[in-house]
Amino acid sequence: MADPFENFILPLRAVFSDPKTSLSVETGGDTTQFYATVAVAISDFSGEAMREAADRLIKAPRDQYEGRAFPPIDRCVQSCREAESDIAARKKVANAPKPVSPARGADDWKFAHSQLGTPLAGRAAKEGWAAIFIEFCRVHGRQPLESEIAKARAKRREMVAGLKMGGQDESGLSRIAKTVLNALRRREENSRNKILEASK
Repeated sequence: MADPFENFILPLRAVFSDPKTSLSVETGGDTTQFYATVAVAISDFSGEAMREAADRLIKAPRDQYEGRAFPPIDRCVQSCREAESDIAARKKVANAPKPVSPARGADDWKFAHSQLGTPLAGRAAKEGWAAIFIEFCRVHGRQPLESEIAKARAKRREMVAGLKMGGQDESGLSRIAKTVLNALRRREENSRNKILEASK
């Protein structure tokens, strides 16, 4: 748990004077009790949020609260909440998948093609997941782990079963379902042939 005094209260006390009107209203004029109340009120926030909130309050215009006196407790909580929300938003943007540039895409295909003659590629061709192998190498720039292979194959089986509506007879399938199934088969066959050609 982050320390409210180290991350928030002490930086503000170095800049602000002790609170005036808020003291008498909230804690009966006891500065010790006031700062302890602030610490409890913001204790659930992260240290990063506390530090950013303190920095924002220090830089805030003077007319937002009692001149340069220590901010009221509700203002401290609000600032920490806003800081934590903004930090989460920034992290979400930073962790979002980046668009692949044409150059990077070319590199990924190059890597995938370089793996066609490997033992794992040969196994993929033999076991019927050649397309999965090539696509994984292209997207991730590495060969898949066993757990990733199992997950991808299970996902494809679910998709095929969904297209077949749980049955094995394809005669009653819709035109769209038949088209998708045929496309999957052609893709697998083409991928298998690429691997077999590279293994010669």
